[in-house]
Amino acid sequence: MSKHTPEPWKITQESIDPAWHILTTDNGLRIIANVHIEPDNAQDVVNANLLLASPDLLAACEAALSPCERCGLVVIADQLRAAIAKAKGGAE
Repeated sequence: MSKHTPEPWKITQESIDPAWHILTTDNGLRIIANVHIEPDNAQDVVNANLLLASPDLLAACEAALSPCERCGLVVIADQLRAAIAKAKGGAE
């Protein structure tokens, strides 16, 4: 499987419709996603920020997996493995 688009990512409003934004690389050369953010809709903002944090969250899960396995934190390790697999296009 190939790697995700390198970070940093950013969200910008570059549409004639003010509710549509793009998630792009920091240099703006690659569009990663179109993001719908209705004005004054806190849930849309939170969802957009979650997308923006995706590379960091994946890296944190990968970094935490081995220590959790070594310490016998089975439930947490299972959750981390599932999240990593989901992020990489595998089974949930």
